[in-house]
Amino acid sequence: DSVASSQLLGRLAGQPLELAFAVHDPAAPAIRLNIRTLVDLDQAAALGLLPDSLAAQGRLGVDLAVRAPVLAPARGTVDGTVQFDGVTVTTPALEQPVAIEGGRLVFDGQRVRGEELQIQAGESDVALDLTVNDWLPFALGDSTAVASASFDARSRLLDLDALLGTPDSALYSKLFFARLADRPVDGRPVDEIAEEAGLGLPPLPPIRLDGRLRAYTLRRNGLELQDVDVRVAGRGDRIELTDARFNLMGGGVQVSGRIGIPAGTPADGEAGFPTVLTYQLRDVGAAPFFNTLTPFRDHLTGSLLMGGTARMVLDEYLLPRRESLTAEGTLAVNGGQLANWTVLSALAERLGLPQFDTLTFHDWTGGFQVAGPQIALTESVIASDEVQVRTAGSFDFAGRLNLTATLLLDPAVAERMRADVASRLTGAVAGPEGRIPLGVRITGPATEPELALDFSRAAENALAKARAEAQERVEAAAAKALDGAVEQLLPQRDSLSTAADSARARVEKEVKSRLCKIIKCD
Repeated sequence: DSVASSQLLGRLAGQPLELAFAVHDPAAPAIRLNIRTLVDLDQAAALGLLPDSLAAQGRLGVDLAVRAPVLAPARGTVDGTVQFDGVTVTTPALEQPVAIEGGRLVFDGQRVRGEELQIQAGESDVALDLTVNDWLPFALGDSTAVASASFDARSRLLDLDALLGTPDSALYSKLFFARLADRPVDGRPVDEIAEEAGLGLPPLPPIRLDGRLRAYTLRRNGLELQDVDVRVAGRGDRIELTDARFNLMGGGVQVSGRIGIPAGTPADGEAGFPTVLTYQLRDVGAAPFFNTLTPFRDHLTGSLLMGGTARMVLDEYLLPRRESLTAEGTLAVNGGQLANWTVLSALAERLGLPQFDTLTFHDWTGGFQVAGPQIALTESVIASDEVQVRTAGSFDFAGRLNLTATLLLDPAVAERMRADVASRLTGAVAGPEGRIPLGVRITGPATEPELALDFSRAAENALAKARAEAQERVEAAAAKALDGAVEQLLPQRDSLSTAADSARARVEKEVKSRLCKIIKCD
């Protein structure tokens, strides 16, 4: 009832082969196979044993023992090693050949470990340790099998632009804000451009994942990140960025988040990925940050501190569904300038100040809330030698403004104003430190704002009213957002939400401390 060979010697694709096997019970065969050989990948490719799209060079040293029932091979085990010897792989999915210069795979039953794997692709290098459990059913195509993997990757330089191709670094942010503003890009629908650019989440295998990536330098989307330390996890129905820390644009960034994976195709055919992010930016350059990642370009400089949380549902292109976005946070900009902004230019024109197109400030602090297309400024204060500005109100991503501001002007500024405006200000009661109050109502599109001036102290009351109205609008919009999709994915009191609250609280505390230095706090 069995057939066996203690040793077969031969050659496989020109390389020595040593084989031993035993097969028992023809009715339900069980196989034992020991194989030792070198696999020459050049020869394997010449014999058509590799996919046409894959080019490979080098050799694999194989020393494996396989034990498996033939009728149920997924219940089998594999023990032994596969050693990499100068292996290079070229595939159309990557812009550069990938060389595995050393390391081995160690098989232990249903577990396989990648040990001391040294990977090189152009200038990029990765040292990788990898463990995959329950890999055999997954490799044999069992759709119900869920493997689990953990990895630890270290790199001196990881240039993903060179490896995956350099994308239009501004395209995603352009489409992101165009979707929120509900407007086309260069006369074309956002979805059409996103489809053409191939945006979206790549197919993900059903695998539980825990991993860590550390890189001295990582390049992607034209950005260069330093001292990168990223931890990721996957749980089948979601991807978690449990913690990501790196230096960018002169400062430190910390991000965590979660993307939920739909369990099948929704009836309406629309993919939806409920997402939550929490972030901190500390001492990041305001100019490169806003110029690179937002539409608010070429207007703001200084050192940026920002923290907050955002929740949204992403579509199949990983762009937000406009009505689903909710966010809140605080920000502070230290030692910067606000320049070339139409609102500032319009104010200078109304006041007759020809040299007021640039505002140099010590601090700009504030809080914000976002619901769908609406953004509310709950408290925003700019402190400079020339003027202190307190602003409240709302605006949207399309650039429509509904803001109220109180300006406390230095007397020297009032002296430079047009005569008719200066004469009206002389009747105003000076505020703190002898500053002269001026109220401003700002409405209309940001490209052509309309300004109404208020020379009375009633501007303070108008500011409080604008703050309350903006808060009410955002809260009403937030009540309609998401329809519980994100909340179901991320219960308010889970570990990630708690971490988000803690991260935001630290930034809020620092921003409030800066704010209290500018205005009197209760």
